[in-house]
Amino acid sequence: MKTICVMQPYMFPYLGYFQLAASVDEFWLFDCVQYIRRGWMNRNFLCVNGEPRRFTLSVEKGHQGDLISEKKFSAQLPDDIENLQKIAWRAYADEPFWDDLHGILEKHKRLSLSNTPMYFSAFSHDSLKSLFSHLDIKTPLFRTSELRISASFRAQDRIVEVCKQVGAQRYINPYGGRDLYDAAVFQRSGISLGYLKPDPNSYLPAELRRGPAGSYSVLDFIARIKPLDYISFLETYELEWAIPENGHIIQ
Repeated sequence: MKTICVMQPYMFPYLGYFQLAASVDEFWLFDCVQYIRRGWMNRNFLCVNGEPRRFTLSVEKGHQGDLISEKKFSAQLPDDIENLQKIAWRAYADEPFWDDLHGILEKHKRLSLSNTPMYFSAFSHDSLKSLFSHLDIKTPLFRTSELRISASFRAQDRIVEVCKQVGAQRYINPYGGRDLYDAAVFQRSGISLGYLKPDPNSYLPAELRRGPAGSYSVLDFIARIKPLDYISFLETYELEWAIPENGHIIQ
C-alpha cells in the first residue's frame, strides 16, 4: 500500500522533517495553500556556542493571500545565504563534517545567483531534493501544485483529495498535528491515518538537547554526524496509527 505525507516546503528544516520523509513512499510538498507569513518555512536555528541562533531567508512581501507556489524570495537571497554561511562557519567550523555542510551551502549560493526568478516553492523543492540525496533518502519528492485540487476542498478534505489523486492508502502526519485530523474521515475514503513522533535531538550531546522550539536545522545534524550513521538517526521515530477500536478512534 502506498504511504505518503503532505508537508509545506521548508528551507533547511529540522531532522524530524527528514525522518518523516524516510518513513513514506512519496513526499508531497503542500504548496497549493496560502503562504504563512512570519512562519518557519524560510527560517530556522543553528547552534552557535551552545545557543540557538536564528537565520532567515527573506521572501517578497506580496499579498496576504499568496499561495506558496506563487511566493518569491526577495532579491537579497544571495546575501541571506552568505550570511547563513557566516553563521554556520562560526557554529561548525570545528565540527568533523564541516566540509559537507560548507559544500551544501555553496551549492545553494550558486543556485541563488542564477538569473531566473526565485520562486519559494521551486527553490525549496530543489533544496530538499538535494538534501534528500545527501542524506540518502530515496523517497521521491513532488508538489501538490502539480495536481488539480479544487479550491472547494478545505483543511483535511484537501489532504484526503491529494491521497485519492495519487493513489495513496496511508497518510502519515507529524504527531504535533494530530488535533487537526479526524481519522474517521480518512477511513471513509479508504485511507489509514498515522502519526509520526520524531526524535530530532537524539544525535545531540545531552547538554544541547534542550534546543529551540522545533529543534535545530538539519544543517546542525550534517555538520556533526558521519554519513554512515545517518540511517540510524533517520529511523529514530515512533509511528502510531489512528485505528477503530470498540467503535472509537484512537488518536
